[in-house]
Amino acid sequence: MSAMRGPVARIGLPRVVLFTLAMLLCHAPARATVGFSCGGTDDAVKFVVNGAYGTGLGSGLAAFGADIDILLPTAPHELRALHLDRSHVRQDWFVGRDIKILMRWEPIDNARYREVILIIEARRGEQEESAYLGRYSLRIQWMPPDPGAEAKKLEADGEVSCGTG
Repeated sequence: MSAMRGPVARIGLPRVVLFTLAMLLCHAPARATVGFSCGGTDDAVKFVVNGAYGTGLGSGLAAFGADIDILLPTAPHELRALHLDRSHVRQDWFVGRDIKILMRWEPIDNARYREVILIIEARRGEQEESAYLGRYSLRIQWMPPDPGAEAKKLEADGEVSCGTG
């Protein structure tokens, strides 16, 4: 049996193998999160929704933000421009080829009833680089300030597209 010589002999073969594996793993692409952005624009609404999902099993939605500009002329002025954060997300799903997010906004003051719900449902094409295309659904309900007035409701549906990166 011949004796090992050189740097490998001084370090030891098991350490060289472990070091080599560690270096290879360090150079492998690591993706802790997948960012996404969804948007839609039509006569009823203009919105942008951004966030990220963890790539590990059980990881959830993070770094979420949404800006909604309601363009419907009969919508109340105080509901025309909204910014939503993670606390407004009621349901979300980012699995396989699907992105689904349900957001609900209501005022903190609760002086009178106002609610805005935006639902995004999009699906990616067969190719990994394909865009997520789908539909949005916007529901607005509010109680006018006039005593005895009935609740008002507006609805809009349209196209949404999302990308990831």
